[in-house]
Amino acid sequence: MRYGGGALKLDKAYEATIEPAGRGITLVPCVFAWPRVEVLVQPGYRPTLAYGPRGVANLWSSASPAPNGTAIEAALGSGRASILKGLLPVPRTTTELAHQLHLSPATVSAHLLRLKAAELVEPHRSGKRVCYRLSCAGESLLRVFGETR
Repeated sequence: MRYGGGALKLDKAYEATIEPAGRGITLVPCVFAWPRVEVLVQPGYRPTLAYGPRGVANLWSSASPAPNGTAIEAALGSGRASILKGLLPVPRTTTELAHQLHLSPATVSAHLLRLKAAELVEPHRSGKRVCYRLSCAGESLLRVFGETR
């Protein structure tokens, strides 16, 4: 595909001229179009080109990078895994976890929100403080990954 002289030229097995007639052209990056460029033309609709974005070939390679860290970090990400492990053996507040893990309270709060949605942690209010503890599912998950102390 190349552009020059006010025309977009594609190397296709057929030849066609499509006038956008003021409708413009919609460009759609699509991993499923690679390595071709798909042309979508319907009367009354804006002409559309679906193309493979840069780097798309890397999606189909069989080589994957070796995982770093522990199995639970590979499954949950290092941030959420460290928060789950940080709740052993006692419940902690967002601020306590942030201090312990050297993360911002906002980051810890976002991770706790996701872990709560997954029912891996439970919040408990004590006055103005909210402490988070592992749920039974969270404890079981750590046990499955061999992360209990």
